[in-house]
Amino acid sequence: MELVKWRYRNPYHDRRHERERMFVIGGHTIAMDQEPSEDIGLHQKTGFLIWDGAYLMAKFIAERVILAGKSCLELGAGSALVSIVAHLQGAGRVVATDLKEYQDFMRRNIERNTGGQGIEMRELIWGKDTNDIGKMDYVFGSEILYLADQHHTLLDTLQAVMHTKTTAYFVYKERGLGEEQFAALALERGLKVRHLSAFLDDEFTNSIIIIMSDDAELEQLAAQQLDIDGWLDITSLITEGTRGLASGELIKVESLTLQDAMTSVQVMDARLDMGMLSESDLAAIAQWDVERALTLEDTLWIVERMFSCEMTWHHSASLLQTIYTCNYYTEDPLPSGIGQAERTSNAERDLVLYPILIATGLCCHRVWNEYIMENVFNEEDVLMASTSVARFLEDQYSLAETMRLLDGAQAFLEKRQGRAADMLLAHVSMRRRWLAVLSCVFVQYLNDDPGALDRSMAELDALRTEHDAYVEQYAEHINTGAGAVVEGVFDKKCMHKFPSLAPIKPKELLTLGEAHATLGRLIAGVGLVRTMLRIESVESLVYFFQGVSRRAELPYVRSLLISVFASDGYVQLAQPLSMFVRRAIREISGTGTAEDRTRGEEVERIDLFCQEAARMLVDWFRTLCQNGPRQRRIALKYVAGWDSLQGEAEQLDTWLYMQRHGGSADAASDPARNAFWFSSWAYHMKLLLMGAGLMTGVRLSVYLAYELPLVFCYAAQVFEAHAQHLARAVEMSGSRTADSGQQRLWTRRAVSDEASRGQVGRWQSVAAVQQQLATALWLVSHACERLGIFRTPWEWRVRRATRLALDVCCAQEAEAAQRARFALRFRAFARLGSPTALTFDAWVATRRQLDECPLGDLFVHAARILTDAKAGLDKARRSFDGTGGEELVRALYYAVLANSVALAKLLKSAAAGHRALAASGADACAYREALLNEALAALEGDATRAKAKRDRKKRAARSELVARAHEWQADVDGLALNVTWTTAGERQHPDWPVFTF
Repeated sequence: MELVKWRYRNPYHDRRHERERMFVIGGHTIAMDQEPSEDIGLHQKTGFLIWDGAYLMAKFIAERVILAGKSCLELGAGSALVSIVAHLQGAGRVVATDLKEYQDFMRRNIERNTGGQGIEMRELIWGKDTNDIGKMDYVFGSEILYLADQHHTLLDTLQAVMHTKTTAYFVYKERGLGEEQFAALALERGLKVRHLSAFLDDEFTNSIIIIMSDDAELEQLAAQQLDIDGWLDITSLITEGTRGLASGELIKVESLTLQDAMTSVQVMDARLDMGMLSESDLAAIAQWDVERALTLEDTLWIVERMFSCEMTWHHSASLLQTIYTCNYYTEDPLPSGIGQAERTSNAERDLVLYPILIATGLCCHRVWNEYIMENVFNEEDVLMASTSVARFLEDQYSLAETMRLLDGAQAFLEKRQGRAADMLLAHVSMRRRWLAVLSCVFVQYLNDDPGALDRSMAELDALRTEHDAYVEQYAEHINTGAGAVVEGVFDKKCMHKFPSLAPIKPKELLTLGEAHATLGRLIAGVGLVRTMLRIESVESLVYFFQGVSRRAELPYVRSLLISVFASDGYVQLAQPLSMFVRRAIREISGTGTAEDRTRGEEVERIDLFCQEAARMLVDWFRTLCQNGPRQRRIALKYVAGWDSLQGEAEQLDTWLYMQRHGGSADAASDPARNAFWFSSWAYHMKLLLMGAGLMTGVRLSVYLAYELPLVFCYAAQVFEAHAQHLARAVEMSGSRTADSGQQRLWTRRAVSDEASRGQVGRWQSVAAVQQQLATALWLVSHACERLGIFRTPWEWRVRRATRLALDVCCAQEAEAAQRARFALRFRAFARLGSPTALTFDAWVATRRQLDECPLGDLFVHAARILTDAKAGLDKARRSFDGTGGEELVRALYYAVLANSVALAKLLKSAAAGHRALAASGADACAYREALLNEALAALEGDATRAKAKRDRKKRAARSELVARAHEWQADVDGLALNVTWTTAGERQHPDWPVFTF
């Protein structure tokens, strides 16, 4: 038996009693529900919690076990976290088993994370028949060994599903309940058992058990594990490699310190780097004396530098690189004279600097409280591992005590004269207001105190006014960073003090001007909370969050918006989730919704659907508050969930129709008779998500230039399906009578038929313009790609030889590779029930049709489509006034007009009938291929030319083609076209590229 330790540290341990938990395992973000209860005990309801062992097992298999194509069985799955991770790691078949009472709970988590695909659920009692499961390659069990009387039946089940190559993993925590007896019983039955060590915490030491049937497999697996006792001594290697270096020289290079190198290759623990500083480094670190008397100018410089550190932290920097670099933060114990004029001999430090630092720390703690809500997933380092610095970031100083210290600082500064005193006085006032805002705007505080929002927004308005005045008055100082630098206060090598927080990547501090700009963005971002809470319609909320998704809001702002939007089962602090989703459906379907006359079983089924839909809808809004890459990944992931929800909605619509009108299932499934209100809404939301997933990829420059025609073609198909769906919704809404019963369902503004039709009409006009814009850009990008003049911005920066290599790869790419790339790009849409997915063969056929047209005609047709799009926007523009959709319309307007102007310039500069544009796409491809082969032949040298001479006939035909290709290329060059496109960073048209000729 081999024992290897695994040092275990579960970062989600403190969240184990919350109803919703998020995990990041194996590169996947996993959202899990759990049902904490006081009734949970050893013999009941244990499966409704996600135990630490489940996280440990999931992380273990994600990092250590290759599951691709394998069959996996989880015993005692409970929440099914391990099964979900196994599926995401590429397992061919996954079966999650547990008792009957946990089946619905498992199903919710599986559908939430996989869309209900790829994981089978089975009710299983250990020791019973397992024929329907069959033989499995891997078996997993996490924290299921605490009932010793069940070990024999568990082994019966285990042996029933094992074949000669099966591997079983079990993890347990030693609770003194006989868990360790399981391994002995397995050995008695002839199974091969090994205890894995790998880096466990004391709670899980020696508690991963591998059980296998085959000795050879077991030995092979053991050889792959890390043997802690077998560390390789690399002292001699390091000594030899550093023989010519002086002491401390390894970490003198600013771009790559020894700690960075060691951490990046995981050779040693970062904290061991403490002893590698030279004597001169240690002397430089120790030179600052915190007892040194400060002037007001010194204090101002330190306060401004701390302000830059704080704002840099808001940009996802590490605490170690920002806040903790200040030597005053690490002083222990604190001076006794803080805030006490009669007891201090260093007034500027104790009466001004420390109060501001304490208030800064309390502000960071308020932000940290929001970060740990786990609403956003960025690179925030909010670990509070060091007691000596945590006092500033925790509630050792209460809000009242901190405000009292700031009052004392204000009183002291009012008695002093000079520019530094005035600027510090402004800092104290702004810090007081910012702390008040952060304290009142926290979601729990808003829930408990209805007046907190008004107070926080009043403080925010006052802070905005003060900050604008400060920036204007001291603009020269802020922009130039004037003032004497106080060397030694900030320690860039503070890693030796807090090695557990050591960052890997360097992060530059913001300048003072950039820091004030960041505070301005924070003030504006927090102000969005008030805007959001005043919105009354779901349509306007969608517009609002789409605007947030397109702007690079700071992580704190995005997390705050999510927290205030949905918390404790309510939306916008007032509206129950179920009522919120009902309103969302009503806004699309109007008063004709089948819900209006419900009672009895109908109410129950609609409630169940709305509960599930509410979770999906809130998750969708949360997705819009993530950073750009995560928005795209989550959107593509959630599409499958909305597709499943649409299927449930269709079943509900069909059942409701049959309840109300009778008749056959065929009649109920006829769209001409049944309006399908619930599924219509779900389909509408799914199409919004699909469009967002595609266009966010364009905004982030995910696609190469030659992929853009395909992306725009697919986007045009999605937007066309959306427009057609909304046109049907408009038609159905006009063929019904109103029902006044809906007035009783809403505590907020009721939804009339007229308002519903107006909203559907607006969404229809947006979808139609998006379809036209995507079609026009498809034609333009296709023509430019065929002309060979289209490059993404990054491609213009590469050398010509590199671009030639890219062209070669594109031209010589086999059809199988093209199919594989197509499947990879659009795998999230391939399995959807609707709309009809664009297939690779259909795309190739469409591209061939375009290649038959002259390239100039494609530009002309695209210009006409954009003209129609502008006319559609002109017609619909005023209907968006007051809805919050004005920003979306402006973005579309800009994209349409800018591309129209670019095309107009192109068509004006190119003479009618120009030979370069008169060629078809097929001819252009042939010419470019000939020129490409010639370029390759020139690179390959005489050998290629000698080989080409073997066939004179072919050479003559090729020479003629090359001659025509050179003439065509000369015509293209005569157009003097350099086509680029921009999206990222352009707020006026964030999702749509603008071509520049």
